[in-house]
Amino acid sequence: KLKEGHNRFATLHTLKCSLHEPLLDGRKIEEEFKKLLKNNPYDQEVRLLQGLFYQRCGKWDESHEIFRGLYKQSPYILKGTIGLKAYYNMALNLICQEQFYEAKNYLEKILAEYTEPNTEPDAPSDTMPAQPDIWLEDLPEGDLLSDLGWCLLNLGYYKEAQACYETILRKYERMLSRLGRDNIKKIRNNLGECYLRTNNIEQAKEQFKLVLCLNEGDAVANRYLAY
Repeated sequence: KLKEGHNRFATLHTLKCSLHEPLLDGRKIEEEFKKLLKNNPYDQEVRLLQGLFYQRCGKWDESHEIFRGLYKQSPYILKGTIGLKAYYNMALNLICQEQFYEAKNYLEKILAEYTEPNTEPDAPSDTMPAQPDIWLEDLPEGDLLSDLGWCLLNLGYYKEAQACYETILRKYERMLSRLGRDNIKKIRNNLGECYLRTNNIEQAKEQFKLVLCLNEGDAVANRYLAY
């Protein structure tokens, strides 16, 4: 009802939810973005969500252009900011296009510069956390390391990728559930592959067996254990 009454907050929330639906009504969603941007073409929150929409649709160039513009407007890799979200999603676009070396550079920059927001009284307003927080969630370090590990693995930097995955598991050792079941399986499978590539067979087997404890039908773990 709020959305029907042209409530911006409700419209943003509805658009975000629609990105998680199996089938997107792309034409309808694009119309919603046009209406919102007609009122304010420089609305960073709407533009960021529009970039995520194009990302979901596989329109990498359109998505990347939006994220690049947002980061140019707010070039800060600070927790909770538009700049961080835009820069991170530029890396994800590159990963989806298998441009792993370029994506690696983006992710390494984030890990090097990622900090808490500046809370000093005289801090520029565009470095402060963006709002609303209904979709600008914090970016977990585990996600960054996992994405970086994937890039390194595909580039053949197995030891470096291994270090990323081991760091995640060590950091979340007592709260693995926070990573999510699917992410845990992905991390352990990728770590197992790193061990295989560096001829640490027993350590690789251990990781794949741990995956099977979560899902005995996991195709990746079963395939590697069959070798």
